[in-house]
Amino acid sequence: MTFLSTYDTTDRLELPGGVRWTNEQKEPSIAFPYVHAFIGTGATFLRSGFFRGRIEFEGSNWSPELTLPYTVSDDINIHSSYKTGFKSGGLDNSALPTNSLNGLTSTDPAIRRAAEDNLSYDSETAEGFEFGIKSQFADRAVTQNAVVYRYVFDKLQVQNFDARTIQFFLENASELTNQAIEVDCPGLRRWRA
Repeated sequence: MTFLSTYDTTDRLELPGGVRWTNEQKEPSIAFPYVHAFIGTGATFLRSGFFRGRIEFEGSNWSPELTLPYTVSDDINIHSSYKTGFKSGGLDNSALPTNSLNGLTSTDPAIRRAAEDNLSYDSETAEGFEFGIKSQFADRAVTQNAVVYRYVFDKLQVQNFDARTIQFFLENASELTNQAIEVDCPGLRRWRA
């Protein structure tokens, strides 16, 4: 659910903002209806017919954002903004059919929970700001844009490769900061007298 609104304070200044409410409930399942006999006969892999349904996951978040654009003149605009974001977690579906999944069907709740925790990854959140200017000079023959921003992603969801088990897996990194100053001057347009 998203709520957006814009408030015109003056003819040069606006105050658009909004908030997004996210509530996700997931019930994925893991099934291996067929495991080749070549690998299914050993003690390391599951047998055909493995099924574990309804592994519950829930994630919710409020993500507000606010922008303040200001028109200095017909040729100069500045803006600043504060933004947040959210990407829900879930269950990694790239698991191999190994006996480590047997814990998912255990009658012991602690073993079952540990096996679910081993496959799950947390929700990712982001928060940051940016400030920028768009301008034109010399009768609009020169354009100059600049922006500075900083965003922090918490519990970043990353996919890694484990060479021991020869498989990809999804997990959370701790934190990532993305920040920069960007300046753009796309060149001079032809000057006309």
